[in-house]
Amino acid sequence: MIRWVFFLLLSAILSGCAPLIPEPWGLPSPAAVSQQQDFDRHLELFLATGDPASLDQYVADYPPGDHRARAQALSLFAHELKQCQSENASLVSASRSSLEMIDDLEEKNRHLRQTIEQLKSLLIQLEERSQ
Repeated sequence: MIRWVFFLLLSAILSGCAPLIPEPWGLPSPAAVSQQQDFDRHLELFLATGDPASLDQYVADYPPGDHRARAQALSLFAHELKQCQSENASLVSASRSSLEMIDDLEEKNRHLRQTIEQLKSLLIQLEERSQ
């Protein structure tokens, strides 16, 4: 009987301290949940606008961790993508101007060939007259 009372008292004491013991299931802390929500918000803003400034802001505001590393990597890739898109636009522009120049040169070449043919014809006529 005393044993049961002892166990009952011990269980009552330990159940009162239960909130002080960390949960063994590895549930995230409220700070981690808040950080996850902030990361999600910055990521959604980035995906909606395509502007990596929101990710840059997250990297500047939060301490090193998994979410910051992800935001930093995404930001880096987004900046590289913008740079590649800019380079691509300039290459497309240069390609278009090169194609226009090629068209102009082909037209001049066609015109020069016609002129050469006319000159050959005139030379033949001139030789026929001189004979």
